[in-house]
Amino acid sequence: HRLKRRWNRAKRPPHWLVLLSVTLVLIYLYQLSSRRGHASNSSPAGRPFSGRLDNFSMEIFAAPKPFQGEDTVRNYRAIRSWLRLEPRPKVTLLGNETGYMEAASRLNLSVETKVDKSFLNGLLFNSMIVRVNESTATVCVLVDGDSILTSNFPRSLKRIAAQFKDFLVVSTGIDLDE
Repeated sequence: HRLKRRWNRAKRPPHWLVLLSVTLVLIYLYQLSSRRGHASNSSPAGRPFSGRLDNFSMEIFAAPKPFQGEDTVRNYRAIRSWLRLEPRPKVTLLGNETGYMEAASRLNLSVETKVDKSFLNGLLFNSMIVRVNESTATVCVLVDGDSILTSNFPRSLKRIAAQFKDFLVVSTGIDLDE
């Protein structure tokens, strides 16, 4: 019995951790409710930044793998899914990998070659973000080069852009190969 009690006690989190977690959740809920109250006062629809949707534009940035072998098919499939979105986004490839210029001319894309690289020849994330921040689009998206975006993607971004002045959305994809 004594061993069983110790084992059960070890499974339970300490009381202070439970109290801290509950406190953080309550603080979050309070801030969320006060933010909603503020938003509904500033706009009849409760969307304080809905004015930016009048001229909504989107620019997609990506640094796909070089257009070689199977990666060529994956890259083109993903880029074509981006170009089918409404409103049609501007697409910019970051870096100067094999096939970027050809893809840009075939699909009317932009290529930003002024992106710093590490000593291992990988693009530096902070340099990519600097290029993204130079965009004049309402919403900038940095995606994995082989990610397929569906038609509801712009609608989701518009809802977020109408609700928040500044935001960062992080997502994970579903691997359809498995």
